[in-house]
Amino acid sequence: MEDRRAEKSCEQACESLKRQDYEMALKHCTEALLSLGQYSMADCTGPCPLEIESIKIESLLYRIASFLQLKNYGQADEDCRHVLGEGLAKGDGAFQAVLCCMQLKGKLQPVSSILQGFKGGVLEPRDFLSPSLVPSSELCFLSRCLCVPGLLFCP
Repeated sequence: MEDRRAEKSCEQACESLKRQDYEMALKHCTEALLSLGQYSMADCTGPCPLEIESIKIESLLYRIASFLQLKNYGQADEDCRHVLGEGLAKGDGAFQAVLCCMQLKGKLQPVSSILQGFKGGVLEPRDFLSPSLVPSSELCFLSRCLCVPGLLFCP
């Protein structure tokens, strides 16, 4: 049976963030990231690489939000470099796909609310999906498949 500790910890982090229990959210995020460290990308018995990447991105976003609320700006900045720098630099669309999935599941709102407080309301879920961040092929896919209130790309 597959080990689901990382996924469960990530889910618990989201719930803790929604309850504004930032210390607990941070603990769960760290547990998720440590659990992910046990998998190699060639590991066929564990979660697939896309699932691992998804959990990693979600966990880092929850950690960033928690660190900001706990006023640990240095660590929030470090995690931000990891999630944004690495995620967007890959150019494979995984970062944007994770954000879309989080939005669909209602998991992006707690993160977005916290980021809005620190960026003067500049960052919203739809901003992550702007044409400059989403390649045109993904934009076409999103516009055909997603019609969710709050997203920019509804057909």
